[in-house]
Amino acid sequence: MMNQMMQLSDSGLVGNGEYILYFRSDELGEVAIRLMMLVWEIVPAVVFLTGTEIVTLKVLHGEDRVSKGTVTRVNNKLEFLLGINQIECLLGVVLRALASGGVAETPHIHIEALLSDTPYDLTVFFEHVQPPLSQEEVEKAAKSLNRKL
Repeated sequence: MMNQMMQLSDSGLVGNGEYILYFRSDELGEVAIRLMMLVWEIVPAVVFLTGTEIVTLKVLHGEDRVSKGTVTRVNNKLEFLLGINQIECLLGVVLRALASGGVAETPHIHIEALLSDTPYDLTVFFEHVQPPLSQEEVEKAAKSLNRKL
């Protein structure tokens, strides 16, 4: 099995206690496919090439549900070992954004991990964002549609 490598358009950013990835709307389909392959164990890892760093996502075997993954850092290489639940959460946000024409419901998500014993998150930002409608907004839109019919 080969790792799935994907060159991202934008460089990642190393923050204080986090690494930031930025997914453009036109990259979401490829990201989703690669994450699905990882969840379904078709590939052992997904590798994002950001221009400055190499970020690898792997499944923390034997741990389907975790609150925090683990991360190792060697020079410009970061490896995140995540629970299936963490990868599925990211995949869910990406798939919903794809279904909405590349528009995410949230500007970013944090995937919690530990570098040694120190919190070190993987933060993923999305290019286009439109929060979901509140229940009140849905009801107002439905009433408006009924009047027009």
